[in-house]
Amino acid sequence: MPEQYELFASERTENFDEADLMLAMRAAVEHGSVYSASVETGTVRRLAHRARDSRCRVGLATIFRSSDAELDDTLERAFAGVTTDQYRFDRPRTFWRGEGD
Repeated sequence: MPEQYELFASERTENFDEADLMLAMRAAVEHGSVYSASVETGTVRRLAHRARDSRCRVGLATIFRSSDAELDDTLERAFAGVTTDQYRFDRPRTFWRGEGD
């Protein structure tokens, strides 16, 4: 695939991984366990950092159908519903732990 979609493959790292994780978390809210290949410390840290940014919280609350007051708990529950490869050692245990707390 990288040869056919060189731009996509080169841009995939951060933007694609954050979007993939966020969509998997959203799907996990509705459907339970959902797989994402993008569950790694760096991606989780970046998404958690965005979730702390007041400019992003309104949009995230809308996407996750949550109030701002409940958004942190909603994101934590959503993250718990995301699965990844069982052999990955860089998956944070919790969404907010991935932020570097």
